[in-house]
Amino acid sequence: MTRLFPFKTAAVALLALAASGCSVFGLFGDAPADGASQNPSVDTGSPDVPAQTAERVPGQCYAAFLEENYQKAFELCSGSREPEALYNTAWMYGHGRGASQNLAKSRVLMERAALGGHAGAMYETGRMYDSGLGGRQSYRDAILWYQKAAEKREIRAMNALASMYYCGDGTEQDFGRSLLWSLRAADAGSGEGMYNVGRLLEEKKILPGQVAEPDADLWYKRAAEKRYPEAEFLLARRDYQKTRSAASVRRLKQAAADGSPGAAMYLGTLAEKALAGVKKSRSKAAAYCWYSLAAAGGSSEAGEKMKHLASGFSASQLKSVEDNCHIGD
Repeated sequence: MTRLFPFKTAAVALLALAASGCSVFGLFGDAPADGASQNPSVDTGSPDVPAQTAERVPGQCYAAFLEENYQKAFELCSGSREPEALYNTAWMYGHGRGASQNLAKSRVLMERAALGGHAGAMYETGRMYDSGLGGRQSYRDAILWYQKAAEKREIRAMNALASMYYCGDGTEQDFGRSLLWSLRAADAGSGEGMYNVGRLLEEKKILPGQVAEPDADLWYKRAAEKRYPEAEFLLARRDYQKTRSAASVRRLKQAAADGSPGAAMYLGTLAEKALAGVKKSRSKAAAYCWYSLAAAGGSSEAGEKMKHLASGFSASQLKSVEDNCHIGD
């Protein structure tokens, strides 16, 4: 299963987490849990990190990182113990940019940046413990780091805590606390937080009197206005089921383009049936393209459907299909 509350993919995130259920789907694969420590700590067997030198200027490091000049950024950042530089170096190790990918080093440096007070690093460290990326898995340590990040108003951490309390990962299941963190994220402008409040209301996990506005649909609409993909998908699917209109199809495509694997999966199913404006002659090709987008977003079901459809194409046909996949199709 995957978490009910999806983690919104961010440009600087080290993981791509699928939306819906109560376990983590990691970009680099799941890792088995092997216990949890009482307090977050850097592993004693961590890889060596170059000592800080006077020549390394954090400002230059950050500028090169923003410019996506990763080789230069790595050279400037890797010798500094300044939290922002540690964060940038961890990110580059995690993505293999400017240096060979090394998830263990990425995790160690990310945690050092977190210990230095970097809110984003606290959140990313929580995600690493959450999934086991680069080391051992521990929900309890994940919660501790998410809490620290949330206290610094890191919105992604607020949403992560909402998910942990909803699922009961590393803690007792507590819908009240899930609502609390969802509302805090929503108050900070998070579309994901707004969506999560709507889900809690719709599923009757909380009482209407626990929120000032008890209309789940209103929360979904607010989330969609923030371009939160799963809210866009939910509302677009409802509209399509009622109207079968071209406008609802456009909304489904927008949700898929914004990052909803569910929307891409739904469009793939419609395309396979030659619905939603797809010509029968192109139904399998269009379905393959939508399923590929859903699979890239973490849907294992979409991956299986891709394999099934691929078996019906020759090698040259499949290459042509892949070369001509477009979101707007």
